[in-house]
Amino acid sequence: WSVKSNNRNSSWRARQSADGQAQQQRRNDRQKVITIKNKTDTRRTKKKKKIGEHNKKR
Repeated sequence: WSVKSNNRNSSWRARQSADGQAQQQRRNDRQKVITIKNKTDTRRTKKKKKIGEHNKKR
């Protein structure tokens, strides 16, 4: 019955590695999202003021 236990272990190991890969993929996606956000932030232009907005402070 050592074969059976080996099979069980191997399946568990495969599942673990798959989980690890999925986690890594998620981490990569998160990193991508963060970099994209940063890029848009740096490229953001000055907000145009609406008509009459420049008089509000006076």
